[in-house]
Amino acid sequence: MAAILKLMSRRWSLLTLAAALSLLPAVNAAAPNVLILVADDLGWADVPWRGSPARMPNLDRLRQDGTELMRFYGAPLCSPSRAALYTGRSAAQLNIRDVFSGRDDGLSTLEHLMPESFRAAGYQTALTGKWHLGSDSTHVPTARGFDHFYGFLSGAISYFTHVGENTTRVDWQRDGVTLNEPGYSTDLIRDEEIRLLRTRDPARPFFHVVTFNAPHIPLEAPTDLLANYPTLSGDAKTYAAMLESLDIAIGRILSELTAQRLDANTVVVFYSDNGGPGNSVARNTPLRGSKTGVYEGGIRVPAIIRQPGVIRAGVTSDQFTTVQDLFPTLAAATGVTPRNRLPLDGLNLWDTLRGANAPADRTFTVVSTTDSAQYEGRWKLVAHATSVELYDLVADQSETTNQANAQPAIATRLRTALTAALDRSLSAASSGDARVTNLSARAAVGGTAGTPILGFYVAGGDKRLVIRGVGPTLGAFGVAGTLADPIVELRQGQTLVQANDNWLAGDAATIAASGAFALPNGSLDAALVLTLKPEAYTAQTRGTNNGSGIALVEIFDADANAGSSRLVNASTRAFVGTGAAVLIPGIAVSGSGNAGLLVRAAGPALAKFGLSGVLADPVIT
Repeated sequence: MAAILKLMSRRWSLLTLAAALSLLPAVNAAAPNVLILVADDLGWADVPWRGSPARMPNLDRLRQDGTELMRFYGAPLCSPSRAALYTGRSAAQLNIRDVFSGRDDGLSTLEHLMPESFRAAGYQTALTGKWHLGSDSTHVPTARGFDHFYGFLSGAISYFTHVGENTTRVDWQRDGVTLNEPGYSTDLIRDEEIRLLRTRDPARPFFHVVTFNAPHIPLEAPTDLLANYPTLSGDAKTYAAMLESLDIAIGRILSELTAQRLDANTVVVFYSDNGGPGNSVARNTPLRGSKTGVYEGGIRVPAIIRQPGVIRAGVTSDQFTTVQDLFPTLAAATGVTPRNRLPLDGLNLWDTLRGANAPADRTFTVVSTTDSAQYEGRWKLVAHATSVELYDLVADQSETTNQANAQPAIATRLRTALTAALDRSLSAASSGDARVTNLSARAAVGGTAGTPILGFYVAGGDKRLVIRGVGPTLGAFGVAGTLADPIVELRQGQTLVQANDNWLAGDAATIAASGAFALPNGSLDAALVLTLKPEAYTAQTRGTNNGSGIALVEIFDADANAGSSRLVNASTRAFVGTGAAVLIPGIAVSGSGNAGLLVRAAGPALAKFGLSGVLADPVIT
């Protein structure tokens, strides 16, 4: 009887499995595979054909077998670049200027990601390596379209111990299970991808992303490779060995494709997330600048695309291409239908990259934590807080000659386009969907007066925006004022709808007499803009750094009792002591009714007063 039950159980399991498999989307087994290989912080000239001393024959062979993209742009930092890759939307539109920290929510779950579209089309999806777009259960790769994830969630780890940056914890896992395993991370990432290729279902195509952490810091290399660089020393020697290790890993993965006769039916893309950092070993020459900035050295990166028989071999392309273009381009290459709800910023460049169309001009906006830039054909405008620069990249790729005064009409046109792009980027929600989306900024309490806290955009409905001031009061720390009495304006596009400069600062138990802004019926996007008034803040430094404070903005239920602290959602990106005016991405509230904004002020750096735990890197839910 037991044997019969066991047989029936096995038969039932097989029937259940068959039924489950029948629910998978139908997919053409001959559909092209996709393999995306991403380096981390690889500089423009960190490749041997531009002078790097590192041995990288496999990457050079990939370049000879495919098309090298001479104008491929990532983003100034890791998280913005990776967000643009997966969403097909620009980091400017996503309002992601900085990296996500361990306590940030991560890339908004309102965004549809490229692996979700490929999985819906029947592809096997896997990410091996670095993620850096969120670490809670709703933001990890397996919740965002990947069937399988192996690697780490944070921005950097030790190559040998796999301990995350600024922590003592191991950040290394397979599908949510922490792994304490020996090995150099570049080698482990390589071996996992080869394992996935060997154990895949051959009846279905695959979409694999391999995101190495090399050559990102810390500078650590396999001992055996160091011996290959006897003329180098110190960090330069280590860096060259790290690059060679990366090249070996890429070579073995590509050899596995060849061994399985997958070359002709696999689109391979290689690029770096951003330019090399401004240290003594990364090379971006002859480009100006480095990682974190909007000059070419920070965002223009090595890139190659290959599919034998489809993509031309041994040639270069001057097509202006960005990381956000990969989603629509690879979808076109494979016949996958993008299932995004929000509009893509990326362009489908498949026909151009395979040589069917001539390169075309396009516009592009890029943002960093401090600056921004606007591209139009050969021209590039770099905008700082109080000045702009204009460069002709065809004649001056090193950005040495500022043409802003010589070409005022072009500078004005690009500045207008940049302003419009940044205005659009403040609204991540589509019009009329009754969603509130916030993009707050850290306001340096006691810092430069008149600095705007950009962007609380509201789409549709009848939403109220309310600001409350809570403590602790800065007076307890020898600083007068809590919120520096901001001027608050409600704007629709360039039109001022309402303004209020009578917001009152309060302490932990007092709610400011704030009133509210109600959107007119039928309105579309509107923005709440806060500006610090110069006359309303009196700093009594007492030897402290007033610029270290921040204003923390939260969305709360405006229909709640006046004394309620009931939150709908909140930003967790509040770091006391940085003083950086960096955007805090992404608070979203769905549904009808009223929504409000809660502003808290903290600082200066409370640790200087011997205090801990008061808005010092809080987790807010």
